[in-house]
Amino acid sequence: MRTLLETPVHDFMSVPAEAAAPTDSLSDVYQRLLDAGISCLAIVENDTLAGVVSRTDLLRVGRRSSNPASSSALERSADARHVLLEFPPTAVAEIMTRNVATVSPNDSIALASKAMHEQHVHRVFVKGDGMLGVFSTLDIMRSLRTQTAKEPISEFMTSPISVVDVEQTVATAVEQLEKSEVSGLIAVENDWPVGVFTQVEALAARELDDNTSVEEAMDPALICMPVSTTMQRAAQQGLRMRVRRIVASENRHMRGILSGLDFAKYAARGA
Repeated sequence: MRTLLETPVHDFMSVPAEAAAPTDSLSDVYQRLLDAGISCLAIVENDTLAGVVSRTDLLRVGRRSSNPASSSALERSADARHVLLEFPPTAVAEIMTRNVATVSPNDSIALASKAMHEQHVHRVFVKGDGMLGVFSTLDIMRSLRTQTAKEPISEFMTSPISVVDVEQTVATAVEQLEKSEVSGLIAVENDWPVGVFTQVEALAARELDDNTSVEEAMDPALICMPVSTTMQRAAQQGLRMRVRRIVASENRHMRGILSGLDFAKYAARGA
């Protein structure tokens, strides 16, 4: 059995990488992300990787565009209802990230994971003779099913956890996502996890009134596991239940959270 230092990314990468053109609108790009169930699109021009656009980019621009402070008093009084996000009529080239993390198809999973961990990104694009595919934290979790990963999740979890109360507004939750620079919050009720509010839920709620409660917009899909759970089992359960965030608990208290970047941190060891 090959280790993560020996296994090339082409064994687990996703192909082809979903792509958009620099001239595509933000609304079109968002719909592409939604339809494909992914968090990032490659922006390709003349068969060349020109940049990437992610949910983070869309949230930042959509939130800024819908900020009441940018509207006149007359505009605000004319419509008391205020949507959470509003995409401006801008081509994606105006907001895309041009510095793209890339690896070659023969680079190891450990090396690709190190790049993700160090650059705090959830995927790297795989380039050979042209762009071949994408390798993400989800692919790291898939690769761990073939490993003997017996270390406990307590060694790699992130703590403390970024949480939001279910009674808070989605506007508050999105603001917290931006300030804490995380892609997801754990929604709690009486200090116990009952769901997640991630960039996915934030974008899905973009046309809701920003005073809508987190409980109405959150995703209730969540896994809680003991801190002694092995990394391998955590990856297996996360994949089986299609959950990318696992709450590590001990004596009915939340001790930390295991996200895709924590799996990247684990897989990067030794690279």
